[in-house]
Amino acid sequence: MRSFQEFLLFFLLILPFVACNHTLENEGVKNRTMQINDSIDILYQEIQEGDLALRLGNDITSNMLAALNTKDKRFSHIGICFVENNEKIIYHIIGGEGNNQDYLLKVPLDTFFNINSNLSFGYAQTNFSNEEKNKLHEILKKWYQAKIAFDLNFDLNTNDKMYCSELVAKALEHSKEGLKIPITDTFKERYIGIDNIIDNAFVKQVFYIKKVLQ
Repeated sequence: MRSFQEFLLFFLLILPFVACNHTLENEGVKNRTMQINDSIDILYQEIQEGDLALRLGNDITSNMLAALNTKDKRFSHIGICFVENNEKIIYHIIGGEGNNQDYLLKVPLDTFFNINSNLSFGYAQTNFSNEEKNKLHEILKKWYQAKIAFDLNFDLNTNDKMYCSELVAKALEHSKEGLKIPITDTFKERYIGIDNIIDNAFVKQVFYIKKVLQ
């Protein structure tokens, strides 16, 4: 199986082919864009249960992963928002970042949307019904209890280990009948990019906040 380091090396080889694609930052009626400095309170207020949480890290790996998106390169990481114990939390999975076991996490909003370690933030609203959102929540709780691990091999054929966009895509597919998230196939390497998920008919709107650098 391909290791994470080998996957990034593959990325460097295909970068000239994927980097020329444009970003959707200012395109389409589904996008709302604004700029802020030191507050993302509006995002905290507006993100709701079942919404997809999005961010772009400020490190080189995040920028490389964002560039693997073929259309919309604004985001490098994705999770799903729900309310538990009267608090909005984000289910997501990531390698490293202080997560020694690299299992599926559920974290507060200010942990996921950390303004010190990310360049942009956002969320995507979906057309999921309440029943579908409840099913999605139950799937994530089940996977959290099962300690689904981060997949360093980026292998779509495994379900006991997944990377961030793979986990979100598979959870969504399990929750909405007939939904199939497209898979990117580049030089026989198959992966699910974040834009494979958010550039989709079930997504109603993407809200985007770009950090203003001083």
